[in-house]
Amino acid sequence: MQAMRDLRESLLFQRAELSAVASLLILKGVITQEEWETVLEIEADALERMLQEKFPGYRATAQGIEITPTVAMETNRVLGFPE
Repeated sequence: MQAMRDLRESLLFQRAELSAVASLLILKGVITQEEWETVLEIEADALERMLQEKFPGYRATAQGIEITPTVAMETNRVLGFPE
């Protein structure tokens, strides 16, 4: 469990670092807030497509996770997840 806590702490710290870097770039006029948001949206969409390929039957939406049960069950079986 300590490894999981350490991983979560690391992820939170990386999030803070990324936010700090983005803020500095915007404050210094290297990029605009709009540019940052545009690129962030592009990258989030690319990650979503990659995850949909890795985990067929699951799709993130603005409302939450959309699950196609028959496809998701097969994905779970292939990945060795318990029923």
